[in-house]
Amino acid sequence: MTRVTCRRVPELCTRIPASGGSVRGVRFTIEQIYLTDDEGRPAPHRVEFHLVEAESVDSALGDFLRRSDATLVGSIERFPGFHAFAKAKTGTSVFTLQLLPGSDSYRRIRE
Repeated sequence: MTRVTCRRVPELCTRIPASGGSVRGVRFTIEQIYLTDDEGRPAPHRVEFHLVEAESVDSALGDFLRRSDATLVGSIERFPGFHAFAKAKTGTSVFTLQLLPGSDSYRRIRE
């Protein structure tokens, strides 16, 4: 059985002015799949989804890694259309990250 967590991190969500001002950047969905647990053993199926808005796939990944206190492992694989795949770690946990253009169907936060 796969455990899926959808977490909405407030500091990663873009606040939209009540006046309906325009938003710059692209909304990305980041799929985080854990390969190892905190003790370095193979992780049970654990997936988390995060929403980030950024100018590019590189800035979205960089922001996510900084906020997660994670380190990139290896290189970033980039694909056409704002897609990317990377491996990262935090402590002894290792995970993959897949960045995809997100949907605008999520509820926006109004100020």
